[in-house]
Amino acid sequence: RGPGPPPPPPPPRGPPAALAVGSPREAPAAAEAVGAAAASAASAEDAAEESERDLEWEVLASNERFSRLADISRSIGQRRTVEEAEFALRLEEDFNADPSILRDIDFGAILSRLRADLGEDACHAAVLTPDELQALRGRQRSAETALADVA
Repeated sequence: RGPGPPPPPPPPRGPPAALAVGSPREAPAAAEAVGAAAASAASAEDAAEESERDLEWEVLASNERFSRLADISRSIGQRRTVEEAEFALRLEEDFNADPSILRDIDFGAILSRLRADLGEDACHAAVLTPDELQALRGRQRSAETALADVA
């Protein structure tokens, strides 16, 4: 026996959106409208994906099994904040003669984040040793004092 009848042909497609316009002068406007609609759809998809990721992290963070992961994440965030503060202070010291270099650094925002980090203690007991915690707190307080003078 033979292989059987061939599959049916695909359904015919209409002309592209830019070509389905009545006159050549309308084609660029139609193409622009199609592009804007595609960009809008992509933006909505991106927002939906970001919202879904945020929800997934909230579920993980609320799960007791992942509380250690959340503690580690907060600890890493606090270390990054103090490193950013120390770096900003070094830049301020090194480039004080040329303030145009420093205008993009938001010393006040760094100080706010640093102070918020100083208010959190719960995560450190599970992540840092007492010596590491003491060293981190010392760095944070030192950076806070210096940033308060700059900001």
